[in-house]
Amino acid sequence: MVLYLIYLSFSWFYLPGKLKQVTEVNVSEMIGRDVTVENIRFNPFEISLDVEALSVSDPKEGSLIAWDNLLVNLGFWRSVFSWEITFNEITLDNPRINIVKLEERHFQSNNTWWRTLSSIPNGSR
Repeated sequence: MVLYLIYLSFSWFYLPGKLKQVTEVNVSEMIGRDVTVENIRFNPFEISLDVEALSVSDPKEGSLIAWDNLLVNLGFWRSVFSWEITFNEITLDNPRINIVKLEERHFQSNNTWWRTLSSIPNGSR
């Protein structure tokens, strides 16, 4: 019972703030662009994650990637009994992606993706 209360307290109070911090600081450093998130909520009972108003900045065009709301709801019991990861719901509201073609075979977002891939250790890819 005590472990369950620790799990609930950790996931309800600590996890959303830590996820927001990691997204805005670590991911921003990794991709070399500002990332902002209005709010992150985690529901430990449903095992769901709700990310509100995420935006990856683009100095020239405003935002490279943005959305109003992302909801990922894990199908916990189905996952436990089938030994597979299953989802009850994945919802993405008002997604926006801004890609600009600069020249033949080169897009504005290419440097972000290559910088991200180069920062991942080889054994993890």
